[in-house]
Amino acid sequence: MSDETITPDNVTRDRLQGILNAAFIDYSIDSDGDIVTRDRLKCVVLPLAAKSTITLRAYFGLSESADRAELLEAVNASNSEYMFARAVVVNDFRSLVFQADIPLAGGISPKYLVCSLRRFCQIPHDACRDHFAPFMD
Repeated sequence: MSDETITPDNVTRDRLQGILNAAFIDYSIDSDGDIVTRDRLKCVVLPLAAKSTITLRAYFGLSESADRAELLEAVNASNSEYMFARAVVVNDFRSLVFQADIPLAGGISPKYLVCSLRRFCQIPHDACRDHFAPFMD
């Protein structure tokens, strides 16, 4: 793995794929061209168009019968406990999205990216167990 700092000037999809390969993280490219990892869960790795941030996302289905007020309480509790990955309810309360943004201003090391990705991939499992189990599809 190259130790060259990842910055807005040099972040590319190819570079991110090289970092994931070097870290032995299994991934694929989806139909939108996004990097999708399989490290404990399906996680989308997105360098934003402005290249100032790498966004990590994981998606989960929610039960249609979930009580909205209770679900929002669970979102708030999860976001208080797991500040690195914020939980958001979307699609008219049918989907739960976890997202973390990694700013690239000043640069980050490839090791930091890999460690952040691995930490991020653990959070949804813990948060779903601790806060969202009654609402899962």
